[in-house]
Amino acid sequence: MKNYIFGHNNSNNAYVIDDYPYGFRERTKMRVWIETKPIKGDRMVTQTLNPKTQNWNKPKESTFNLIGALYLDDQNHIKWDGISQYSTKDQITKFVQEIGGESKLNPEQLKQYKHLKGEGDNAEIKYTAKFDKLGDKVYSLDLRFDVANTIKLGKIVDAIDFVIGKLNKSFKALLDNDGSVRVFGRNGVMLANMSAKKLYDQIKGNLQNKIKENKELTKIKLSEIRRIIKEEVAKELMKVTEKISPEERKTYVEFGNELKKYLQSKYKIQLKLDTLKSDRPNPFIRFFGDIPNELRVKIMKGSGWTANDWSNVSYGNIQNNYLSLHYSEWKRLKDNNII
Repeated sequence: MKNYIFGHNNSNNAYVIDDYPYGFRERTKMRVWIETKPIKGDRMVTQTLNPKTQNWNKPKESTFNLIGALYLDDQNHIKWDGISQYSTKDQITKFVQEIGGESKLNPEQLKQYKHLKGEGDNAEIKYTAKFDKLGDKVYSLDLRFDVANTIKLGKIVDAIDFVIGKLNKSFKALLDNDGSVRVFGRNGVMLANMSAKKLYDQIKGNLQNKIKENKELTKIKLSEIRRIIKEEVAKELMKVTEKISPEERKTYVEFGNELKKYLQSKYKIQLKLDTLKSDRPNPFIRFFGDIPNELRVKIMKGSGWTANDWSNVSYGNIQNNYLSLHYSEWKRLKDNNII
């Protein structure tokens, strides 16, 4: 039985445990609260009191869920539960009902809840468009939307229309390098990954000539472009909800094992490959071990990311003991001899 508790959202109003183990023999206080951050979601924070100095130690944060809540279990132990971008609509509805309904959600949590249910105001959806480059080569156009896992198809089409409408050098370079257009939701969840060239190859032949001649794309009927893009994006979005075949899963597993051997041999390290349990296309491939900074730097620069400290890279899924990237990202880095 879960007894959900509320009103503990910072260190000042935290839930306090007066008798908590500290080291081997001592006891102390520990305070617990749920921290809410716009876009990122919720995480549980714990902080213990140093019994010797009577100063609070550095807080320890969990990973983020989109919505989280504290509860007491049958033994009166404090825990937390939540829902993420991977939760099904039934799981989302059940969770909110269990905690007491929408009235228990703060304003930011309510926004997350509406986005998860696909009820967000699409007029307010924001996105960023960034070309993933390495030197003169352009590998992908990344569209990142400020939503969890539901984006109206028209919004994606509008975003792609807007970017290709500029017809800048980066987009032409993307076509020349047979790059991809990737669509992400909140927290880096990939919703679609399609070939930029494939989109254009299906459009009437004069488009490629127009690009080479550097003429305005607006002179070509955008209705035809929208139709093709819409069809291709729809196909990719449908793939996200489809389970992969045993043959496709085998491809990912074999690639993961080959990549493990390659990295171990090249960087003289020992890695543990996380079991590929995902039944969705383009899964994360994760490695655990002592990751050299040289490899972390190559991944960061090859992905167009910026580190705060290049001498010891720590960035999201790129850590000194952990690496996690989508299959397509690993393959691009390896095929282009970046890592």
